[in-house]
Amino acid sequence: MTNDLGLTHIALPIADVDKSIEFYATYARMQMIHRRRVSALFYGKVT
Repeated sequence: MTNDLGLTHIALPIADVDKSIEFYATYARMQMIHRRRVSALFYGKVT
C-alpha cells in the first residue's frame, strides 16, 4: 500500500476556470474531484 503525500486541494485566483482545469489536467496530471458553484453575488466588488 502506498501513501499519497501530494496536494489535496488548491485555490488560486484565475481568469478562466475551464482553461485552468485543462492546464492542470494536461501538464500536472491533476484531476478535479470537486467543483464548487458559487453565486455571482458572493463575489462582490472589493474596495
